[in-house]
Amino acid sequence: MLSSHLPGQEAGNVPFVVNKGFGRFSTQPKVIANTVSSWLQDDGELARMSAAALAAGQPEATTLIAKDLVKLLNAEP
Repeated sequence: MLSSHLPGQEAGNVPFVVNKGFGRFSTQPKVIANTVSSWLQDDGELARMSAAALAAGQPEATTLIAKDLVKLLNAEP
């Protein structure tokens, strides 16, 4: 459950999480509480959201970023 984000690059996290189906966004405490409460009472929904999060994950992303940075550092000007 997302309730806020930092301006800039984190703004893209909201549509990513919502569109990929593993979270929701609201700034309203009552909506947040009701949403999380409903998730905790629905094992099927939690399993579906967990699978969606795993499918969206890119566990190799940090390694790829590090390799790109090394290439940039080693590039001749």
